[in-house]
Amino acid sequence: MPIRSMLTLNRNVYRAIVWVVLALVLWASGESCFAKITKGPVLLRLEQTRAAVMWETDTRGTGQVRYGEGEELTREMRSEPVRVSYRHATANRSVYIHKVWLDDLKAQTKYRYAIVSGREESDTWHFTTIPRNARRVRFVVYGDSRKNSQTHRRVVEQIIKVAPDFVVHTGDFVNTGSKHQEWDPQFFGPVRGLAEYVPIYAAKGNHDRGSFFDKYFVMDGRRNYSFTYGPLYYFIGDNATGDLATADILKILAADRAKDDVVWRFVTWHEPNLNIGGHQSRRGYPGALGKLSVEGVDFVVTGHSHFYERFRPVTASAKGAAPVTCIVAGGGAADLHDVQPDFLLAKAKKENNFCLFEIDGNRLSMKTINIDGKVIDRIELTRTDGRLDESYAIAAVSTEAVTFHQEVVEELTAYTHSHPKKGGTFEATLKISGITMDEDLRLVCEPKWSGGAYEHSGRQEAVAKPKGGDIKLRFRVKSLVNVSLTYKKHFDPPLYIHCEYETAHGRAWTDVPVEYN
Repeated sequence: MPIRSMLTLNRNVYRAIVWVVLALVLWASGESCFAKITKGPVLLRLEQTRAAVMWETDTRGTGQVRYGEGEELTREMRSEPVRVSYRHATANRSVYIHKVWLDDLKAQTKYRYAIVSGREESDTWHFTTIPRNARRVRFVVYGDSRKNSQTHRRVVEQIIKVAPDFVVHTGDFVNTGSKHQEWDPQFFGPVRGLAEYVPIYAAKGNHDRGSFFDKYFVMDGRRNYSFTYGPLYYFIGDNATGDLATADILKILAADRAKDDVVWRFVTWHEPNLNIGGHQSRRGYPGALGKLSVEGVDFVVTGHSHFYERFRPVTASAKGAAPVTCIVAGGGAADLHDVQPDFLLAKAKKENNFCLFEIDGNRLSMKTINIDGKVIDRIELTRTDGRLDESYAIAAVSTEAVTFHQEVVEELTAYTHSHPKKGGTFEATLKISGITMDEDLRLVCEPKWSGGAYEHSGRQEAVAKPKGGDIKLRFRVKSLVNVSLTYKKHFDPPLYIHCEYETAHGRAWTDVPVEYN
């Protein structure tokens, strides 16, 4: 064999040996030059001069984001992945989560980017930074996307159609936050085609407990944070997993109000401050609503209960307080809950949904859109000299009335021990427990339903006395149709006990769903 050929062969053998040794060393250390991208990328933040990107790989590898203004991706930012270990079946496994800030960007500029992981380079995506003097912004709020992946994907497809500037998720991304195997089918898979282009701001839900939420979504160690987009201030908080008490979150809002010159102020956390149906959550009750009104918060958009509720605006009696509108937008994909009609509600729907907000300076509009793209609710507001439309403010309910009504609703339950059959008669009982009050409270109650589903024996009255005991009203009801059971064993067709009362705050009513007990 010629000497030159032998030298060439030796060099090739040497290179092969080096590659084998290097691969073994990397394998032993958990490193790999062939790290596979298993989740993402997802945009986590977007500002005027920087953006945050997250992705996951199956091995440590080397990671970087290549990005640029034009076709050439001339800049790069390397990542320092965080290893997260978990138990899968009978084996211990690990993944590596990468998060980086892309700094020194130009405002209102389109950037293209790609993820490089070892030898693997992703497709190319793009985002546009926030304009310096933005007057307009379009954004989506939705949540409780856990469990039903196909439903979640259909919601996302509708979100993509409206082309938002950003998305806020109200929490409960997955059913069990500590299970790694749920995150891709329940969240990262359904949001492909959206999350690479539009930032998703995340509030932590009670189902998101475990290490994965923080590793995927938390930037700079802050689970409670705020951002601005032109005329909009937005605060994202964690009120579901014990990170901060409601009082502490309200202190942050007060401090931010002093330094931010904005027109509209929004808050999102997971558990509602006002919620009648579903879980009937009362987070921060009874003081939070009044403090939010005093701090000038316009909208509190939450999740937790799986449907759509928009409440009449609520206003504190303190000087300078403003109407605050509470919305429950928990119809992402989890099993839907039953709504409960109530005088505080402006609109309620048992449907998968998301809220689309559009702001143009002093004007705000909202459309709530269901899984088929149909608008199921809408509002339009204008702020003049810092004040909302007079007609909207007039419709507001005082925080004192809301607080008392929440106590009334909490103490009313309706049930039957019989599963109704068509043509059969059964007894429905309304139980009134001890309501905190200073004087007698007179209630007028009767069964209620839609259509010709039932017949009943007539209305009854009850007087609840201060420090009084339980009261029970019993109604004879005849079922004219076949009856099935839904969430919490409520009836379908729905059957309620309609209760009316009057106090110094005015007249109020609520419909208490009858459940099979």
